[in-house]
Amino acid sequence: GQHISDSNIGCNDGDKDTPLAGFMPTTNVREYAQLDLDVLEIKILMEMEAYQAADDLYSHGKHAEVDGFNGPEMVSLASLATSSDRSIVPQLDSFVRYYGNRNYADDIIRDALNFNKLTNASKEQRQEIVVKSIQYLVLYMGALQAAYDALNLCRDGSSNISAEEAWDRSAALLIGSIKGSSYGSDMNRQSFFALAQVTCREFNNCDDDGVSQVNKKLVLLLYAGKGEIKGGSCNALSRTVKKIGTTLLVPLIQSTLRCALANDKTKEPSSSDFAVGYIFSRAVLPLVEDVDRNQAQIINRNMDFQFRVEPVVNGAAAVFNAFAVIYNGLNINCKDIGNASGDGVIIDPCTGVGATTIKSSSGNRVLFILAPILAVIGIVSLFFVRRSLRKRRSKIEEEAPMFHPSNGVLDSDQDLLHGGYSDAAIVDGDEAFSRRIQKQATEATLT
Repeated sequence: GQHISDSNIGCNDGDKDTPLAGFMPTTNVREYAQLDLDVLEIKILMEMEAYQAADDLYSHGKHAEVDGFNGPEMVSLASLATSSDRSIVPQLDSFVRYYGNRNYADDIIRDALNFNKLTNASKEQRQEIVVKSIQYLVLYMGALQAAYDALNLCRDGSSNISAEEAWDRSAALLIGSIKGSSYGSDMNRQSFFALAQVTCREFNNCDDDGVSQVNKKLVLLLYAGKGEIKGGSCNALSRTVKKIGTTLLVPLIQSTLRCALANDKTKEPSSSDFAVGYIFSRAVLPLVEDVDRNQAQIINRNMDFQFRVEPVVNGAAAVFNAFAVIYNGLNINCKDIGNASGDGVIIDPCTGVGATTIKSSSGNRVLFILAPILAVIGIVSLFFVRRSLRKRRSKIEEEAPMFHPSNGVLDSDQDLLHGGYSDAAIVDGDEAFSRRIQKQATEATLT
């Protein structure tokens, strides 16, 4: 509203032509972008422990009013979480198989909104479960649904306007409305773009300007898809949609790994990161299980939200190693993940190589020094052994030594000269030692 004395102040919903973090939509999808305002308000209500109010806002919506068949209608986050139209997304089948329920995200959210459930969860953990589930389970699938809607409209020969509107809607759900006019803006961390901006700093793979490489790639893909729709290149659009789905997994995996490191350090089940890591892992586990069930079980065991055993029971390295196995199966270039570091711990996500601590299920901690490091040490040691041997033989030949009968004392130089040990035998022994060390390191990695 506007007071009569405030003649120059009024309600302003913003310019519909404002770009979304570098992407300029050609249709009016500002209302869908404003779903991030619902997320922000739910976050505030959860902090106030106003769970019923948060439930109402989640169920009925507030900021996204669109034109429906029967006039204006409100888009709610709950409607996105339970829409039957999500069946158009191929990834949904993986989530349904994993959870055994089409409304998996809605169930997680409702449980956290119900004070009689998740009784061991703290206020902060409830807030994280609700908000992160909305952001990275609900809006993630909603954005993919809109992208696949655009693809189907392209293939059906529908008007470009309809396909473009669906495509712009996907961008709006990914980017949001808060401070959304530039690449690197924080956007108050309510959207996928904001998450990718945070994780690029954590994994040291921002560009030279501090901007997320994932976000730059997404913007390029969004523009590519828009051009493909205009040109009727539906096969190319199909490839672009798949690339977007893969690209979105990168910040989700990065966040899971970050929480694995944080929870392994604190071992505190009341930590908010305990709940955060749980949700991020839930966003990728159905797809991981499709690639390798054993690795999915390792990730689940260490990132599950439970209070029977301590968090990350097998150590963060076990989670890193599990992901390293399945990157190719998810069509992810592991270099896009970047290097995780903190408190002197550096782990290469591509191989799991690094120095940290990993625990057995019994809780005993052992130093985790991976095989490639020891392999280098073994090779260097072998080089010096061979060089020393060559110098020794050269010196013996130059001094033209005299041979004497043995006096019962082992003289390694004389034994070598008498032929008791050949060069090959000595080298073979050193190589066997090197192989044994490498084998022990590998076994430690797999424990």
